Amino acid sequence: MENVKPLKEMNAEDVQAASLLFKEALQQARKDAAKPLVVSIMGQTGVGKSSLLNKLFHTNLPTSDDQPCTKEITPVHIDGFFKDRLLFYDLPGIGEAEEPDARYLEQYREMLLTSDVVLWAIHADNRSITFDLQALNKIIAPFNDQQKGVLMSKITLVLTKADMIEPDPWILIKLEQEAMFQPQSKTQDLLARKAQYYQKSFIRPFGHLLTSETYNDSNFTINITPFSSSQFIVKYNGFMDQGMLTQFKQQYPQQSALLERLYSNYQVIACSAHYRYNLTQLMLVIINKLGRDAIARFSDFVKQGSLNCLPFQQGRSYYNFVIVDQGGRKLFDLKDQRL
Repeated sequence: MENVKPLKEMNAEDVQAASLLFKEALQQARKDAAKPLVVSIMGQTGVGKSSLLNKLFHTNLPTSDDQPCTKEITPVHIDGFFKDRLLFYDLPGIGEAEEPDARYLEQYREMLLTSDVVLWAIHADNRSITFDLQALNKIIAPFNDQQKGVLMSKITLVLTKADMIEPDPWILIKLEQEAMFQPQSKTQDLLARKAQYYQKSFIRPFGHLLTSETYNDSNFTINITPFSSSQFIVKYNGFMDQGMLTQFKQQYPQQSALLERLYSNYQVIACSAHYRYNLTQLMLVIINKLGRDAIARFSDFVKQGSLNCLPFQQGRSYYNFVIVDQGGRKLFDLKDQRL
């Protein structure tokens, strides 16, 4: 600080140098603001990571029902609304064999450090948590508690292939030429219980290290210890469960929407790429977790139509069936019925 001259003592060369430094700093700030935000997707092989990205962004990543397709970290090039604003990375699935898994887990660690948000995908029709928990613990093992808190706060768990979890048929809601799938109450309840189970198993153990944050759009006035806020950001330090969320919303009803966004950072999202179920909710969680800059960049997207919609005829074809007699004569074909 002793070498800094008072403004009145600065000569023309000093002023020019200071002006140049200011311009460079401004250019760097603009450059940083223009960088695409980075989201990576991780998890076991076969859980539908590439399929999920294809449905979210109309990309064409290779998928297969019988063998792994993603062998290397693959940047997902997105056109349209998200072009140059958001960069997704599709990572190889773990669980194939010990040797590639060791390499893949090192790549997971590197991408967890450099990504703004990480989706950890788990097959919804799966009750075993050991493999994913062990993999996650190996990834974050080298870091101290503060670093673990930062890294775990980036992660959102996604239960994929929700359409495969129950034999009960789903409801197809017709919206003129489009449609939306919704699970019936039994399936909806099962998905909610599974989400709570994975939240308890994966997220709660790190609760004392986590920080959830969202943008401040409601003149935030809650002045109790877990919360902190500025003009632009509200933070919650620790783990907020569903019961705490309900209690806070009852105490501070004017802050309900903001509290829901804070809680969404701890949520486990059940979705289906095949049925386009819950994709809008997943994207809103991603955007909220990316922070204030993402809200500004993607506010138009939030106001747009639902990612959950698909053409009605396409959705209808998922439930097509044909009834024939013993001689093979067709008695009923859903395609022939007018709806």
